[in-house]
Amino acid sequence: MADQDHTADTRFVPAVAAVATNPLGRPIYLTDDVEDSHERLLTRLAGIHMAVNVINDLLANSDNFRERQSNGQESAPGEWPLPPTYVEGLFVAVRFLSEYAESLSLRALSDVEAADA
Repeated sequence: MADQDHTADTRFVPAVAAVATNPLGRPIYLTDDVEDSHERLLTRLAGIHMAVNVINDLLANSDNFRERQSNGQESAPGEWPLPPTYVEGLFVAVRFLSEYAESLSLRALSDVEAADA
């Protein structure tokens, strides 16, 4: 049985406010903290645009790997293939993210037109 260490420092450490972070430890800027609804909408659109670009880069990277592999060429560092189910899933994600971004863009435009009227 393990003995307890009664000499350990037992000072109270206050909890630090939780900040959402990504797996790299960088903060995720959530749009719900933004007061201005138009700015919040534009921030969401920027986030969707960034996500679609990253997914498209992953798909292009996978395609480049497969093309080089089929031609017997050495692949560049960082290139790797995605399984077919991942490729299909990422194409679906891009489609739905793009549709959502389009609906948000239309809402942003109508908000601007309403503000100008």
